[in-house]
Formats: sequence, C-alpha cells, structure tokens
Amino acid sequence: MTGITVAGNANNLGNANNQLAKSSDVVLNYMNNLYVADYLNCRVQKYLHGASSGTTVTETRIAGSSPSQLQHTYRAIMDTNEDLYVADSSNHQIQFLLLTEIIIGFSSFMLASRVAQSQQV
Repeated sequence: MTGITVAGNANNLGNANNQLAKSSDVVLNYMNNLYVADYLNCRVQKYLHGASSGTTVTETRIAGSSPSQLQHTYRAIMDTNEDLYVADSSNHQIQFLLLTEIIIGFSSFMLASRVAQSQQV
C-alpha cells in the first residue's frame, strides 16, 4: 500500500504554508479539516480538506512564551466545541486555542493557572 501526502512537503522541511518541520500530532475535525502540531515551527497549521497549503491558527509564528506564542508544539486535542488544547512542550504548559474566535482574533489561556477566567469566555 502506498501513502498519499495530505499535508507538508515530503523530504522538504520548512516554514512556508505548504511545509512542516517535524510534525508531531494531527487532529481531524468533523469537516475533515486537518490540524497539525508543527513542532519545530512552533505553530499549529490548519489544512482544509483537499488543500495543499495550510494556514497558521496561532497569532504568531515566532517561538516564545507569551500567551500568543508557542514553543515546540507537541500534541493537540480537539474538544466537542472544536477548540484545541495544545501541549506547548518547551514552555511546560498547555495552551487552549479558542478556534471559534479565530475570525475576530486569537485567544489563548494557560489552563493550569487561568481555568476560572477561561470559563467566563
């Protein structure tokens, strides 16, 4: 059986929208959109079903520790509201990505210390 590349560019890592650098996890939503934890690029990429290029669902592609930055995205889990929990491994935290607000802006919370505040959103 031969596999078909559905995200990234085989043997050509990079940070362009059609490239990944050490993808570490994937999540598929009910519309068959693919979310990829792009470990070395410190981002989460969303690939619409059938698209060869993704879009970054985090506010910035620059690695860091502010609420709008990730550093080495390791795992991603989607809840029933289609929001993501991302293991931000080098920052030793879990980031909550409220994808339902991506249209109007990025929202992120450090779950361990701000659970009460995130429930008010």
